[in-house]
Amino acid sequence: MCIRDSVETGDRDGFIQHLANIFGQSNVLTWEATLQKVLALLRDVTQAGQAAVFLLDERQAPLTCVALDQNTSQILCNRLKTSSAFSHAISAGDGILEFTLPALDTPVLALPVPPQGSDPVAVFVFAAVNGAPPRDLLEQCGALLTPLVQNTRSYWGEYYRVLARASSALAQTLDQDQALDQVLEQVTQITAYDAGNVMLIVGEGAQVVRYQGYKQFRAEKVIKAACFSLETPLLREMLNQRRPIMIPDTTKSTTWVTLPDLAWIRSNLSVPIVSKDEVIGCINLHSKTPNFFTEQHVQRLQILADYVAIAIQNARVYQNAQKQAEDIATLIGELQRRQTLLEGLNTVITTMN
Repeated sequence: MCIRDSVETGDRDGFIQHLANIFGQSNVLTWEATLQKVLALLRDVTQAGQAAVFLLDERQAPLTCVALDQNTSQILCNRLKTSSAFSHAISAGDGILEFTLPALDTPVLALPVPPQGSDPVAVFVFAAVNGAPPRDLLEQCGALLTPLVQNTRSYWGEYYRVLARASSALAQTLDQDQALDQVLEQVTQITAYDAGNVMLIVGEGAQVVRYQGYKQFRAEKVIKAACFSLETPLLREMLNQRRPIMIPDTTKSTTWVTLPDLAWIRSNLSVPIVSKDEVIGCINLHSKTPNFFTEQHVQRLQILADYVAIAIQNARVYQNAQKQAEDIATLIGELQRRQTLLEGLNTVITTMN
């Protein structure tokens, strides 16, 4: 049964299932991508000719369009964004709003999703050439959509705040060691894992430079001294493809190489640290539970790895600049010493003459 049939026949459970299929993925989609998918679903329900999602934040103006159906006219969006009457109606109104935009002769229905706290209002807008979409369908959609949108927005709001704190912490240092000290601490803030490490590419190998959580498995000694060949299957694949490698069950993987002291690792997630299109290292997370890591973990860790790459690159640029400054200072000192010697010799020669 399609989504529209579910709504028209009063199949509330069927409609909820359709929405759940989208919001079940919301932990691996951005807030905007989630809105885009919901918009496509609701456009199917309403059979609207045009559809868009706006955010109305009373602290900012004008309206911001965050999702747009491919058939939706940019003219319609621009008119809505600049319509003070539309903004005022949404701010003051409750429930579905129905109106016609001047000069466009387009019936429009707007479905505001109430905010949580100081969050902006999310407004689903639907327009049709041959009459407005069925109001009763939108009312049923709105009743089910509101808590799901609010929960998803809260989830991503908190997630982005954690990432903002992580990026800020990494950006506060120009020392590579200090930046590396921050990595696993920040990883802990965004995802769970049993043990993890940070590797940097050094010559023909990958050297573990930071680690956490191995002591509980009596594996601290082996991971501390670990340096893996770049020909190791997992590292070779990561270097070639420059993408995360997730191993749901290490006992069933041809990529994973099991070491005696690390046999407790049952699932693994490795994300490359890429700077200037070159893999300079990676973040590795382990779990003793098979199938522990998901696409949610991949996305979270990749974003953090990108911040780490920037922090390391900045630290290396700063370190090189310092080294160059020291070399220049040494060179100037040597030139000054030689100049002093030349002046002394010149004085001796002059005296002898």
